[in-house]
Amino acid sequence: MHTNTATYTDILAIQREQLEEKITELRFIADNLPLILRELNQRVIVENSKIDFHKPAINQVFRGHNIDTAVDNIVSEGIAATS
Repeated sequence: MHTNTATYTDILAIQREQLEEKITELRFIADNLPLILRELNQRVIVENSKIDFHKPAINQVFRGHNIDTAVDNIVSEGIAATS
């Protein structure tokens, strides 16, 4: 049986790193909201232009996790470009 040897100090260090990453993302979003909204709307337009009306609509429309992933990608790309 495998025993997890991570200490509270290890886990708290990981937590701090995750918090700092999220803080960086949120600051970027706050500073660049108009740009992010434009980019998100553009991605939705591009993705919806690929709709195949011969397939079920539920699998064709850019929504839900696609939108969440697009926002995550826009923010990640923006942070990388400004670093």
